[in-house]
Amino acid sequence: MQVASGTTIVIPTLARADLSGPDPVLVVRKIHGQLIEDFRADEASRRIAAALGYDRIRVYPRGSEWVRIELLIGDPLDGEVPAPLAGRGLSVSDVEITIARDELGNPLRQSWVEGPHVCIQGATRSGKSVWCYSALAQLARLDDVLIAGSDLSGLLLGRPYVGTRHHEWQATGSADVEAHRDLLVRLVAEMDTRIRNLPPRRDKFTRFHAGFPLIVVVLEEFAGLLRLASTAPVEKGQPKMREQLLALYGRLVSEGHKAGLRLMVVTQRADATVVGGFERGQLGLRISFRLDDPEALVMLHGQSARDHLEEHQLAPPGSRWSRHPPGRWAGSADRG
Repeated sequence: MQVASGTTIVIPTLARADLSGPDPVLVVRKIHGQLIEDFRADEASRRIAAALGYDRIRVYPRGSEWVRIELLIGDPLDGEVPAPLAGRGLSVSDVEITIARDELGNPLRQSWVEGPHVCIQGATRSGKSVWCYSALAQLARLDDVLIAGSDLSGLLLGRPYVGTRHHEWQATGSADVEAHRDLLVRLVAEMDTRIRNLPPRRDKFTRFHAGFPLIVVVLEEFAGLLRLASTAPVEKGQPKMREQLLALYGRLVSEGHKAGLRLMVVTQRADATVVGGFERGQLGLRISFRLDDPEALVMLHGQSARDHLEEHQLAPPGSRWSRHPPGRWAGSADRG
């Protein structure tokens, strides 16, 4: 600020420094008009960390006038970061699923009841399967969630669920394309029944229990299933198997959310010929791991992702770009 004697620089007041834990903590009083985003902004946080001799900082609000700054040495993601599992007896309506962590190790969580359908794309060995294992492990632990779907490999679905209530709602392997079609027919029938039974003045289901679970419909490598279906024989007069699968998938995407179905579409590339242009618009939570074709990132996330093409193409396994529509979202970062 300018005063008669010249320029005076006002800085936030340090109220307390706690050096007893593994990560030193500073409690700082904000200047009038200052926001917590002023500390969290990329350039500002890097400058603060460098000035204090640390690799990075983690900032939390503390009341309306104070911030808590944790000083970090090293990378909080350098090592195994286990997925937190919910306690037994909890409902999916009350639990948020950890879907990522930002650069500071802060969890990003998603309510599966209020959240949209999901699309995950990524090249081989990019980390998308590990992400799916993590998310499904958290969901399968809840008694009011049913893990259903199609998986040609039988690695994401199938074998991990043998002997559980989920297994009969899963189609795996490449020997019988009709089994995958029949599973989708069954899911569409369940969806139609639920929609018919919606209570008056209700447009969707928001509460679930063991007898009426939220159904997570996993379509693992749907592109491979469509390629296999393109050569599958059908009875005379029947639509081609590929067209049947696409029609069933389209119905689940466009109508399933209100009935308590959440799709998780997993593919190497979310091309419009695979996931569909209209259908892709219904997949509100979009996650991209490393891709062989950088334009695939723009195709799924829009032009705003173009600035990150080179960074994303060189990303190590597990790093991903995500886009999420407005709504309930717990976390402090968009990229991790």
